[in-house]
Amino acid sequence: YGVAYDDSVSASQQQDTATDGLGFSQAGQYATCPNCDTNSIDLAQVPRNEGDQLLVFKHAYYLKPPARWDVAVFQNPMKPTQAYVKRVVGLPSEAVQVKEGDLYINGEIQRKDLKTQRAVRLLVHDHQFHPSEDDFFQPRFFPVEADSDQEQNQADAAAWEEQPAGFVFASDSRDADAWSWVRYQHWVRQGGHYQTEVPLEHWPEEIEKPEPVLAPIQYDELKQQLTCKGAMPAEDCHRLLNQTEDDAFRYAVALLYEKSHVAPVMDRYAYNSGVENQTAIPVHDFLFTCDLQAKSPEGELAIELFDGQHHFRNIIDFRQRQ
Repeated sequence: YGVAYDDSVSASQQQDTATDGLGFSQAGQYATCPNCDTNSIDLAQVPRNEGDQLLVFKHAYYLKPPARWDVAVFQNPMKPTQAYVKRVVGLPSEAVQVKEGDLYINGEIQRKDLKTQRAVRLLVHDHQFHPSEDDFFQPRFFPVEADSDQEQNQADAAAWEEQPAGFVFASDSRDADAWSWVRYQHWVRQGGHYQTEVPLEHWPEEIEKPEPVLAPIQYDELKQQLTCKGAMPAEDCHRLLNQTEDDAFRYAVALLYEKSHVAPVMDRYAYNSGVENQTAIPVHDFLFTCDLQAKSPEGELAIELFDGQHHFRNIIDFRQRQ
């Protein structure tokens, strides 16, 4: 699903940013992992290729008319020697509109069948692959208790146990009528254009207020909110914490740092990293896949998705086998 090269890619010495947010100089070409956001991955010994090769049936539309979601190949009008590969979304005489990531034709939303969904999906996260020797990384799937708001105690009481191959449910560890969950949160290492806010009654007098608009961290006196654009860098967090003994402010900064690294799932795509003035937007269409092994004919498994407004829950009943 694409690997983005760091913005600092160069054959000469460049200023780069390490995983922990500290600056350092390196030479060569480096990439960012699309699964865990680890950056500065050295590609010096990695073979380079020209990507996927195409076998095109040029006479397909002599046999049938184009259909929505077809893969089509055509020449770049600005560079005739370059082939473009796209999917057909609009047909002759149709009015095409893209709104919040959904395709509308003549004002009607266009649904994809399962085959098309599987063909166009992009991987958001694969739990099987974690970075090694990286204390900063936080797994996106983790076991919790559904009815507790105190997350610091959730992992201790959770019935799901994480193992190298995934998660195992300990059926004797809790009430049989209560749900126990493995939750996904979209933890990000750095960057982003989303906004995170936490309450803060006042800004400490001993700390200079951030520049309006320009600074990534802002304080709104009227709303009494401390906000951050994207994931707060560790050095910004430490800098603010070291400037005051104000407990309320220090708590707000620490909370903002943690919350800012949990982001909405955005339409981020590595191949679009060089497009200027492109702002990622949240997506709300998801596919979840897993390998499930039931060791008992009792119980139920629920898979729940939340798009910010509605909860969608699919329940598998092992006794009823449906």
